[in-house]
This record gives sequence, structure tokens and C-alpha cells, in this order.
Amino acid sequence: PPPTSVSCPPRSGVGSMALFSEGGAEMLDKAAKLFQKFDLDLDGRLSYEELRDLQLATSGAEMSRRQFKAICAAFGVKPARGLELQHLKLTYATKQADLDEDYAKVFDAEKAGPTVEELVGRDEQTQQGEEEAQAGGRQDEAD
Repeated sequence: PPPTSVSCPPRSGVGSMALFSEGGAEMLDKAAKLFQKFDLDLDGRLSYEELRDLQLATSGAEMSRRQFKAICAAFGVKPARGLELQHLKLTYATKQADLDEDYAKVFDAEKAGPTVEELVGRDEQTQQGEEEAQAGGRQDEAD
């Protein structure tokens, strides 16, 4: 599988939030802004789709539901509830992903890839195209 931007930190790493002391409030603020950007339903948790979109925007890699479940298990949360801000902060605090790089990809216009909206739209277009191709194949068979 392709490398993931958001990966499972060690469960024993809960005390690792101290690593944020190196970057202080700015690092916490960046993590919070990333979280808010992708928490599209504003429920204070990142669902599979929201975390997948964050990963697509920052690494370009797709996240499977299986990977999401493994990440949730590493944090001891149920996938149906999703991940909270503290979980994203811990991922960055334990150096599982580069916060500055991810932040720049999402918020710096010069360095940014596709927007969240573009990624979601592209995903919907791909799905629609696949459905149309399948429908076309069935129509050809009927002819």
C-alpha cells in the first residue's frame, strides 16, 4: 500500500504531547486549523471521509476504511465516532506526519494541491463516471 500521511502512533505515546512544546502554540494552532478545515460536519471529530480527504490533500495517498479502523484502534476509539483534535495533535506530536508541510499544502496557495472541495468533487466525478461506464456496458449488452 502507498505510504500514509496519517498513521498509527504508538499507544504508549499519549505523553508525547510534550513534543509540541518545541513549536508551542503555533504548532497547536496549525493542528487545530487543519482539523477544522477537514471537520466538514463540524461535529468535533474526523470521520473516515474527512480523514481520508485530509490525507489526500496532504500526501495524495488514498486511505482505506481498513486503515482508518486501524488508526482508530491505535487511539482506542470506535471508528463510528471518529478521531478528535487530540488524536490529530498526537499524530503530529509523535512525528508520524510533518505538520508544517501538511499545513503548507492545505493553506499556502503557492504550494497547495487541490482544495478539499476539488478532491470531494473529483471523487464524486470519478464515482459518477464509473457508474455511467457500468450503465453503458449494460446498455451495450442489451443491444
